[in-house]
Amino acid sequence: MPLDVDVEVRRGDRTIAVAFTPDEEPGSGIDTFDIDGFGAAFAYTVDGDGLGIIYDETWHARTATITFSGRNTHPGTAKGLLVNSVFALADFVSRLPTDMLPETTEGREGFVHPSRGSIEVERSTLVLGLRAFETPGLDAQERLLRDIAAQTKDRYPDVGIEISVEDLYWNIKDVLKDQPQLIDDAIEATKRAGLTPVVRPIRGGTDGAQLTFRGLPTPDLFTGGYNFHGKLEFNSRRGLEKTTEMLVNLVQIVAKGS
Repeated sequence: MPLDVDVEVRRGDRTIAVAFTPDEEPGSGIDTFDIDGFGAAFAYTVDGDGLGIIYDETWHARTATITFSGRNTHPGTAKGLLVNSVFALADFVSRLPTDMLPETTEGREGFVHPSRGSIEVERSTLVLGLRAFETPGLDAQERLLRDIAAQTKDRYPDVGIEISVEDLYWNIKDVLKDQPQLIDDAIEATKRAGLTPVVRPIRGGTDGAQLTFRGLPTPDLFTGGYNFHGKLEFNSRRGLEKTTEMLVNLVQIVAKGS
């Protein structure tokens, strides 16, 4: 699993700050990251994939938790008494539009992702990720879930249904658009490494999203790895060498201001 590496150079005193943190999937070290102690005006996470790719945009992200409340009793004497919340959860999932799932979307299309949950007769839960590049897209997804919940409630009136929605992180573009030099420097560093820079949004999030909205603007840079989060995830010696070359170039560009 790749580590996030935050790199900063102060033009005045030429100080480089480097930090290693667990990636957002296996750990939450970024939650307590000491930005003031780090002492940087900006940073870069090195957590991207293919060679030359620079990410200047992430999702707006929310998590929705749907709780279905039934009533349990002994199944041998359950007639007329038992209310099984599992069927309401299943009905809710069956109503999700198939063209709004991660496996059917691409590019700038957002998605709704039922990712985990638990089922029991008396209480079942479903957790969904909501992802869009603009806030109105997230709002529309949340309205969709509430509409689906109402439809499920009509079919299973004895099951209680509650929806809780939490913001996770926001699109770093909202901040980085005012600091174009961060992307320009990364583009130049990539070119000097003999690579073709590609600036694009990431269909995901990085620890840099949290850092950015805590006051440390942080684009995300490539590592040269591929097939992340799958059994075929890999990097190569060339990928690591070119990433290192790009980072050395970036330090020199920022330090010299050119």
